[in-house]
Amino acid sequence: MKKMNLYPFNSVHQIKMKYQAYGWDDIHVPVPMDWNMVFEDKKKKKDKKESGYFAFRDSKTKRLEISWAEVRKDNADISKVTKDYHSTLKKSHKKIKIKSEGKRKMNDHTAEYLYWELEKEKTQGYVMVWLCPKSKRLFICSSQFGTREKSEFKPLIMDIMGRINCHVESVFSMWSAPNLKVYSPYLSMKLVDKQFLIGLTFLELKNDKFHLFSYRIGLADQKIKSEDSLPEWFKEYYKKNLPSIPSKFTPEVFKKFTFNKKVTIWKNESIQEKRIALKKRIHYFETYLWYNPDKNDIYCHIYYLRNTPSVKQKDLIDKTIKLAIGAN
Repeated sequence: MKKMNLYPFNSVHQIKMKYQAYGWDDIHVPVPMDWNMVFEDKKKKKDKKESGYFAFRDSKTKRLEISWAEVRKDNADISKVTKDYHSTLKKSHKKIKIKSEGKRKMNDHTAEYLYWELEKEKTQGYVMVWLCPKSKRLFICSSQFGTREKSEFKPLIMDIMGRINCHVESVFSMWSAPNLKVYSPYLSMKLVDKQFLIGLTFLELKNDKFHLFSYRIGLADQKIKSEDSLPEWFKEYYKKNLPSIPSKFTPEVFKKFTFNKKVTIWKNESIQEKRIALKKRIHYFETYLWYNPDKNDIYCHIYYLRNTPSVKQKDLIDKTIKLAIGAN
């Protein structure tokens, strides 16, 4: 039996040193250290299938785009998708030339690719399409670069595409946002809400067992007098300044401990009972606060369950918060 990796991309030793690891919606991608993740903020229509998009750019331009859509069949025609992509390119660029096309392995899947060129505009591009039956998603990964950049970017893009993990099989999945990395306690958690602001990064993830609220609060030294005053400061701050705080969330006593002998962590466990007809409902919260003086940021993770967690769930919380503290 293959041993399961509990800590996906938790160490740079798992990928080449020239790469950094990014994750989103159970997709893990390694990219160069100077690339940043960017998003296209489109509102989903209720009648549409589940879909997603993100991209990466360097200091000059967007270098890599990844989009996906949920499929209900395991035999979706990727050849048709590839031809449709080519047709879309031809509408905008009639003199486009296909330099090469074919098939290659992508994880455990067979992908189709096109390598195209626009001689007049001195631009080349690479697109790869594949179906992942394990996650039931169809993927399109594309990139374009100047002809003069070919020797540098073509092998780089092909290497990155070959390393994309489209069906994470670890216990935890990583979500990357500006200045924030979050590890979800379970795979296939849905993104409920997000905010990417200069002074705040926020992700809200949810499934039928866990509800996770993750915050990165910038400019920390302008808001707290000392690290020891962080819990009291937070109690006043969260009510008016943090989005999507659960209505029953009322942290009281925070306990102090250290992580790896150098990071001070403030932890609060709170239970609110709500009595309804013939029974009572438990609202359970675990809250973690810490300050990173090197980044000048405060981090807060709130785990919310509608019942007292089992031993297994407590263990999952403990492992994911350790990953988050180590990554942030």
